[in-house]
Amino acid sequence: MRRHIAFAAVAAILSATLFPATATAADTTSAASTTAAPAAAGCAPLRACIPQTVVLDGARLALTRLLVRAGVPALRQELSTLRAKADTYLTQGPWSVTDKPQLPPSGDKLTIDKSDYDAFERALGQIQAAYSTEDLAGLRAQVTPEMLSYFSEQLAGNSSRGLINRVTDVKLLRGDLAEAWREGHTDYATVAMNFALKDSMVERASGQTVEGGERSEATELWTFMRARGGNWLLSAIQQT
Repeated sequence: MRRHIAFAAVAAILSATLFPATATAADTTSAASTTAAPAAAGCAPLRACIPQTVVLDGARLALTRLLVRAGVPALRQELSTLRAKADTYLTQGPWSVTDKPQLPPSGDKLTIDKSDYDAFERALGQIQAAYSTEDLAGLRAQVTPEMLSYFSEQLAGNSSRGLINRVTDVKLLRGDLAEAWREGHTDYATVAMNFALKDSMVERASGQTVEGGERSEATELWTFMRARGGNWLLSAIQQT
């Protein structure tokens, strides 16, 4: 009986607060006498506690939360089960692309050997050097047309501000293969590139460094592609 009374009190609070235009005098009186508990929980007025959801019903979520706090046994059991499942999932992987044990469903297995890693390391230095000197021809030989367009936009933006992005002293510290696969006649490889560099913004007119210049480290996911038997080209960069 006590549980039923608690349920009715919570429902009265929610109805009076969420739907004041249709609440009865009895509902309003009941809500006024019991709103101290929600206020103590940091929800005054109660309407402020309704989550602004798109798919789920925010009012229903708010009601469920209050019913759990009121001690409805069925909901407490459901909450306990949900928490146990969540704790179990927190101990499971994978959590990132570098932890994935399986290949992409659309691809075939591809073996990456030392010559490929050497090519990735050379590409890192050559691409950074060409970008630093604004050498579009040099970039064109190392990247896909989409990446060339991306780099060109960045260089144009720097130029419009009278700046040059100098990237020097680039040294690969570690390269870890995230995944490698083959689709048709094209090979792909994504590598986590951890490298040291000096990255600075320099005024074109004076040659003065206005930003950066200190030695630092960066880690980025570089995806390379090549036609079967061809050279690796950079096709994407993802910041980590």
